[in-house]
Amino acid sequence: MATNNSSQFVKEFVGIRGFSDMKTEELRKKDEKELQKAVLDLKKKLSDVRFKRSSNQLKDVSEIGNTKKEIARLLTVINEKKHV
Repeated sequence: MATNNSSQFVKEFVGIRGFSDMKTEELRKKDEKELQKAVLDLKKKLSDVRFKRSSNQLKDVSEIGNTKKEIARLLTVINEKKHV
């Protein structure tokens, strides 16, 4: 059941276009394992987006930067949890 909740969280976090709809305060309430799972999924997405860009299939190039920012935001929240 934890896997299902984690998958649901990742779908909520990533959203339809890959932009985060969750606020940082909401992310801080999440479990560290859920955040780690979201980071892994976003890294896979980043890899896919980069591949699409290299093969000229990517229509919105800003998706790369936005995905990197979301990864950084998640890693920041994870770091905060470790040092508090």
